[in-house]
Amino acid sequence: MNRRRPSILIVGQYVPSTGLTSVVQNLARCLNRDNSVSILGLRYKGPAVWDGASVYPDAFDLEAGVWTGLQALARTTKPDVVLLCSELSTQAGLLTHVARLDLRAKVVCYTAVEGAVVDRR
Repeated sequence: MNRRRPSILIVGQYVPSTGLTSVVQNLARCLNRDNSVSILGLRYKGPAVWDGASVYPDAFDLEAGVWTGLQALARTTKPDVVLLCSELSTQAGLLTHVARLDLRAKVVCYTAVEGAVVDRR
C-alpha cells in the first residue's frame, strides 16, 4: 500500500541561534523525509532557503491585519497539518488567521515553557 505522507506547515519563529528557532529546525528535520514539510519563518525577512525543509519569510500586512505570507504558503502547500510553534502571545493571533483560511487541516499548537525547580523550604 502506497500512502501519501501528510503535508506539514510549521509556522514558527525563525531567527537563527534562538531557542524556538532550534525547536522549529529540529522538528522540520525529523519530520521532513520526503519534502512534505515547509516552514513559515516568523520574523524571518530573507529569501526562501533550505534548512531541513523549505523556509519562507513571513509577511504581515499592517493595513489589512493579516499574515500574507501565511495565506500564500497555505494556499500553495495545502497542508494536512499546521504546527504553530511560537510564544503564547502570538498563538491567539495565528489561530485566528489559520481559522479564517479554512484549510481543513489539523492544527497543533506548541509553546516552549521554561521551568525551574523551586525549593520552598
